[in-house]
Amino acid sequence: TTTTVPATTTTTTPKPATPTVVTPAPAVATVDDKGRKALDKVFAFIQASNAFEAIIDKNEKSLSGSKNQTQKIKMLSKKPGRVKFDVLEHTNPNTVGAKLSYTRGSGKATVRPGGALKFITKEFPMNDSNITTPNEYTPDQVDFFALIERLSLPTYKAELNGKSNIDGKDVYLIKITGSNNSLDSKITHEIIGFDPTTFQPVFWEAYAGEDLPYMKTTIKSFTALSDIPD
Repeated sequence: TTTTVPATTTTTTPKPATPTVVTPAPAVATVDDKGRKALDKVFAFIQASNAFEAIIDKNEKSLSGSKNQTQKIKMLSKKPGRVKFDVLEHTNPNTVGAKLSYTRGSGKATVRPGGALKFITKEFPMNDSNITTPNEYTPDQVDFFALIERLSLPTYKAELNGKSNIDGKDVYLIKITGSNNSLDSKITHEIIGFDPTTFQPVFWEAYAGEDLPYMKTTIKSFTALSDIPD
């Protein structure tokens, strides 16, 4: 007698697939991001104290004429918008010793001449030719408050642009461009040099399509203060 044993069927339940976890790659900062972050840190350095004193060398040549101006000034600045200039050296010797002060937004400045007239004070409209620059910029268009307010706008592009060496120290460079520069439409780009360790500004340059800047402000020293004298 032959007995047939039916085959045993084994059913295997497949294991659920293990989902693949994809970890997104960390965002890589672009050149523009790095430039803007560096510029923000330079501005944060300037704004870190309630007030400051800076010794500044400034050179500016007129873009529409032959007027050139070189000066050394002591700048005192206090939040939210008090500014004072003491002229230490100037192209015009008669200007040496002059003092200028203003509050941003007031539209006027108080001037005390140097020399024999140093005890006389006079108020000038901010756009008076006696106190504007060779390119007719008003004092409150080219102070640190104005620089930060203007270049913080998103219409300006900031990118790291190499480095230079000044007095044996590395100075990193930020190149700033904008489709319509609100200080002067003739400006093609600006360069801010800064200490890569402290982010203290070293200089600010403005160019009008030439190899050399037509305006340069060099910060020789910068001292944080709690207040400035009246």
